[in-house]
Parts: sequence; structure tokens; C-alpha cells
Amino acid sequence: MNSHLDCPSDTSETHRWTDFFMKGQRIRLFAALGALALIISVSRDSAAGDSIPFCHDLNGYRSPQKGPFLEGNEEGVVHCIVDGDTIDVKLKNHDGRIVRVRLWGVDCPESSMNNKCMKKGWGRCKQENEYGKKASGKVRELLGDGRVTLQSPYKNNGKRKLAYMKRKKGGVDIGRALIKSCLCKEGYKHERKKAYKKTARRCSRR
Repeated sequence: MNSHLDCPSDTSETHRWTDFFMKGQRIRLFAALGALALIISVSRDSAAGDSIPFCHDLNGYRSPQKGPFLEGNEEGVVHCIVDGDTIDVKLKNHDGRIVRVRLWGVDCPESSMNNKCMKKGWGRCKQENEYGKKASGKVRELLGDGRVTLQSPYKNNGKRKLAYMKRKKGGVDIGRALIKSCLCKEGYKHERKKAYKKTARRCSRR
């Protein structure tokens, strides 16, 4: 008789332990799914950044001509990277026209043996190229999926457009981030000079 009375208690205890383990399994499953989603997100960002080509790797690619005026905010997608501070961008509001953008307020090392670099001498130019290639790699990393907003405080129509560049995802100021990496210098007269110089001072303390 007692054995029959104990059965419901045993069954109830078994159910409690089953529920306990099932809850634990669900928690672990959700944690694993969350970690997997984070890894996929990071991988996508990394892959998107790696997919942005360097302009010199594009067969038959020619540098864009003057293109449209730039003034105010313009959205676009990075087409290719010339070097650390020069980027070709396909504009959203101008029928996909490509313009060459010079990051305003930033001066990165030369990444090729061009005339400007060779004036410093072959040895110094070659050494500068090493840093220039690092800066080019850094800007590709910073650009993420390549969607950007160009901010040009005044109308400019040169072959290279002076503009600040902000990554749409996360709102990263690309120029300031390059200075923060200590691979590029703050330079020239521009509206964000005070903020950029403050960032640059951190590099001089290292």
C-alpha cells in the first residue's frame, strides 16, 4: 500500500527535476544562440570591410573626373580605397556618380612611390610607404560595410572633394578615428581642427 502511495510523490519529484534541467537547457540554448548571432554580426562587418577593394586592384579602373558639386550632407557607398586619406565614393543622390574624396583635416603617409613621396628620397619614401599601406588597411577596417555620409561645409568642385566622412553604422568619424590610430596626422585648416588636434595629442604622449 505504501509503495502505491509513494508513486505520485516520486513522479512529482521526477517532473520537478525534469523541469529544472529543461529550463537549464533552454537558458544555455538561448545563450548559445545569442553568442552565435554576435559572431555572425562581427563576421559580416569584417567580411564587408575586407570586400572593399583598393582602387589599384581594379583592372582598368580610372580615377573619376570632377563629378558633381559637394555641399552639405551626401550619402554614398565606398567604391574603392586609393590610400589612407583618399577614397572613391559612389553617391546615392547623383545617379551613382563616383567622386574622389579627400578626408578633410587628415594627412596620411603616402602608400605609393609617387612624385610627392619621391621628393623625400627613395629610402624615406619606401619607409613612408610601409606606414601608408598600414593606414590604407586601417581605413578599410574602419569603413565597415562601406555605407558613409559625406559632410562638406562648403561647396567644392575640385577633382578631389574635401569632406568629412562618417560611417553610417555607428556614426564613426573616419578621419578622427585614423588620427586616433596614430597612423595619420591631423593637418591643414578645417572646422574640426580643435577636436582633431586634441585626439592627435594622445599619440604624442605614447
